[in-house]
Amino acid sequence: MKRLFLILCISIFSLSAQSAEPSFQDSFQKGVSFYRSGYFQKAVEAFAQSVEINPHSLPAITNLALAHFQTGNAPLAIALLRRVQGLDPDFPTAQAAMSFVFSQLKVKEIPHEILLYEQLRQSVLVPVSFNIYFGLLALFLLAAGWSLISYFARRKAAEKAELAPPSLSWTMVFFAAGFLIVTALTILKAYDLTQPRGTIIAEKISVFSGPSPDTVNLFEIYGGLEVRLLRKQDSWIQVSYPGAASGWIESSQVMHTSGRLPW
Repeated sequence: MKRLFLILCISIFSLSAQSAEPSFQDSFQKGVSFYRSGYFQKAVEAFAQSVEINPHSLPAITNLALAHFQTGNAPLAIALLRRVQGLDPDFPTAQAAMSFVFSQLKVKEIPHEILLYEQLRQSVLVPVSFNIYFGLLALFLLAAGWSLISYFARRKAAEKAELAPPSLSWTMVFFAAGFLIVTALTILKAYDLTQPRGTIIAEKISVFSGPSPDTVNLFEIYGGLEVRLLRKQDSWIQVSYPGAASGWIESSQVMHTSGRLPW
């Protein structure tokens, strides 16, 4: 079942690469061929070359992630899939692959305080692109504006006829409330896009109190978990796990997957 799912992803992506430039297409098709033949490490090399040629190719990055997963590197696969989500949250096969690969992790979280914003982010902000939120905002603005204009027109007509002013309709209340909610979500989405986050790509690492292995070992964090990137010092990055403590890890142990870089 696992192999069928991953081969299906590869087959779908091979069709979407046909319009790419020849050098990209050659390396992409080599990756597909290697993957189908079970030569996953060679598939990694071929798909990595594709991503190097076109760093924004969602099929190439997703296929590279799946190839890494087949070689036993699930944390790196999750990091690459999160990068795809950062580029396009609406890319459906990457969403399915992400759910599947993440379900294979032995440790999916570490003890932490449950933060309302992080719950909202995972359930509402991450799965939806900014363009969709902006489109919904425009629609609700248009609907709420039309309802308001219609209400004032009816009120003016009632005043001329010396009648009681009309009451607010439920439609107008709905559109106004929807506009406020979507506005808040759009602002939060825009804010989230500026927040630098990364994914731990090693199986298990120690988080230190300072940018040196000679400092205090604060806690351990596992591959595939997402952290916020705070700042960089030489070859070390200060990170925080949402709802838990912050500390320093080596930069080679984390991959920037979404938001702007803080350095």
